[in-house]
Amino acid sequence: MNKLLVVMLIVLMILKKSETKNSSYKLICSNDKTCNSPNGYCLLNECICSKGWIITDLYTGCTYKQKLKLTAFLLSFFVGFFGVDWFYLSVSNPAYIIAGIIKLITLGGFGIWWIVDWIRLLADAFLDGNGFPLLDWNYN
Repeated sequence: MNKLLVVMLIVLMILKKSETKNSSYKLICSNDKTCNSPNGYCLLNECICSKGWIITDLYTGCTYKQKLKLTAFLLSFFVGFFGVDWFYLSVSNPAYIIAGIIKLITLGGFGIWWIVDWIRLLADAFLDGNGFPLLDWNYN
């Protein structure tokens, strides 16, 4: 049991070290195709992404689809004891998958991890597996 708690703390520390990636890049464009239309459009030589899409680097348009905060919260609330929220947010990130497995084995970190995840989601302190912010509640 103690070994499992130590592993859980190590995984959480690794996840804490991941930084928020810059999702506010400005991409200069000449047409909508540059912005990866229909996910974005060109306005005054700058790419404007549709809601839920972001620019992840200086060379591509609106190519990254954000994970929904509402979906993450509902998964966390109803089946968070089984780590489903972490699997949803993982975007194939091994650290998030391992955290989900540990959360599954410990049944939500004995309830504590389960509650902490709600707080992190409500406080906008939860990122997806690639380090990008979640799409806000009022995305429409």
